[in-house]
Amino acid sequence: MVAGLDGMEIADIEIEKPVEIQFIQRNGRASFRFGAASQ
Repeated sequence: MVAGLDGMEIADIEIEKPVEIQFIQRNGRASFRFGAASQ
């Protein structure tokens, strides 16, 4: 799941499983990519 930070608070996203979070910044746009830590 990729969530764009367009007025969205990251704290509002609840994740049940441990995840690996990557901060991605492209074309001046920032987004967080959530993936299973087991991968």
